[in-house]
Amino acid sequence: MVNSPLESAVDIVAGYVRCGQQLRVTRGDSWPTPGSLGEVERQDQSRFDGRWTQPPVEAAVSLAYLYLVAAEDHLLGLARAAGPPHLAATPSTVARGMLEAAARCWWLLDPQASVEERIGRGLNARLHGLRERAKGDPEFREQRDRQCAALISGAVQAGMTLTNHGDWVIKGWPSNTDLVDQLIDTLPKEGGGSVYRYYTAIAHSELGGLVTLLVADPTHPTGGSLLLADEDMLTILVACAFAYEAVTDRVFAYLGWDTTTWLSWKRHARKTLAEVEVSLLRSPTTP
Repeated sequence: MVNSPLESAVDIVAGYVRCGQQLRVTRGDSWPTPGSLGEVERQDQSRFDGRWTQPPVEAAVSLAYLYLVAAEDHLLGLARAAGPPHLAATPSTVARGMLEAAARCWWLLDPQASVEERIGRGLNARLHGLRERAKGDPEFREQRDRQCAALISGAVQAGMTLTNHGDWVIKGWPSNTDLVDQLIDTLPKEGGGSVYRYYTAIAHSELGGLVTLLVADPTHPTGGSLLLADEDMLTILVACAFAYEAVTDRVFAYLGWDTTTWLSWKRHARKTLAEVEVSLLRSPTTP
């Protein structure tokens, strides 16, 4: 059976994750290669060692991996939600989570960040996680206070500056919106933060988002139903695929890994997605 254009795009999106994961499995570890930024920072972190239970650069990188895995899980979920037949609201909801996880990984491995700033970003991610968990688990608050105090104390001992009345390290905790804006603005497709805000509106079931999916349907009790056109589904798939590209590029660059296979896959994937876009423009499904 020949795939429809959108099914081909779905296969490519899932293929991104399979390729990225397989390259990591083939590598067999998460260690940076000699001369890479990751290796330089591992050597430089010694002046911060001893203040926390885990070497601080490795702790930050491990969190970046966690966000990468979360982004991959969301991306595979998006591929499933893309059908056929694809759902209407769910793809935007899943895409929002994917972009947030990708943006956090991208931010943690920013090559322009100093080793001290990377450590600070990792600490802030842990502080944020502890505080968020305590909001839904009152019994955890005492443990949260102890662990947050230990993280902050270690930062002070290392000579790192605090911000926002001592709640955060160095530059603090940027919002998901700010980070996704920064990530999306680097991608080949236009749209910027408006894409993320649109996904958020639908994820929160705001009327401004839902009405963009509403079509007349006299057979439905409400007189209408939700529909996401194939072209719009492709836009979501491409935005998330390119975000995954950018994050994986940054992971491999930080670790200094060989990217020959990855670059070959990207060329194939982009060519296929471009062909799908042309095909859908010729036969639009928008009602």
